[in-house]
Amino acid sequence: TNAKRDIPLYPKYVLSGETISYLKQPTFDMWDWEPNEMLALLEHMYDDLKITEEFKINKITLKRWLRAVQSKYRNNPFHNFRHGFCVAQMMYGMVHACGLQFQDKFSRQDLGILLTACICHDLDHPGFNNTYQINARTEL
Repeated sequence: TNAKRDIPLYPKYVLSGETISYLKQPTFDMWDWEPNEMLALLEHMYDDLKITEEFKINKITLKRWLRAVQSKYRNNPFHNFRHGFCVAQMMYGMVHACGLQFQDKFSRQDLGILLTACICHDLDHPGFNNTYQINARTEL
């Protein structure tokens, strides 16, 4: 980050029309993208669904928040940042496939809640299943 303004320094990605269209498809391949690219794609989702506009979310604030979310995912085989991104992308694709982005279906608040829940649903997941957690008597 830039210490002077604390701005995340992941590169600025210019998304092509082809990438933007592909992002809306259920066939989108999450394995083709690096973590910084996934952050840029998530930013696009917030912008495209007009969530940033509706809630007057500053672009730098969104970048910081997405980086914070990414940093809270553990490095485990499945419940990691890529999985959170995959769930968010699939929801984004379904919103577009079903036309839910129009105000008569879901409000922008609804879409913001959905996208944020998808991105964050496995934050800090330890990577073990429920049976392990029960048998090990771990805390919630």
